Amino acid sequence: MLFFPIIAPLFTATPSTISEGAVVPQPEVPICSRCTLGKPPKFASGEDATLSVLIDKRSLADVICDMTLTTYDAIGDETVTVFSDDVIDEINKSDWTTAISVDTPDAQRAVLTFELSDGSLVDEFIPVYSR
Repeated sequence: MLFFPIIAPLFTATPSTISEGAVVPQPEVPICSRCTLGKPPKFASGEDATLSVLIDKRSLADVICDMTLTTYDAIGDETVTVFSDDVIDEINKSDWTTAISVDTPDAQRAVLTFELSDGSLVDEFIPVYSR
């Protein structure tokens, strides 16, 4: 019969070991962690891709001023889609996923660029899949 000793961790963070006012770092929450780009099947010519956008309303309500989708095909050619104010308003106000039709059926990679109300730009890579 084998016995393995139980070894206690060398350091455990407790309230007494964390100095008052210290901040425990947390990972940055993406603006659009559930955004995806669904491409039409190869045999469905003429169909558009569907961009699905859902942002966290608790921290980002009415913060997005502009949004751009940049897609890249298999050889690296890019296509840039700029969205209208109506689409931005819908994304800011909707509690559900906003589905947007975009003409990028050959996309292999995609990046959403958000312009926020403070003037900053945030780039987020989003998954691209075939429907």
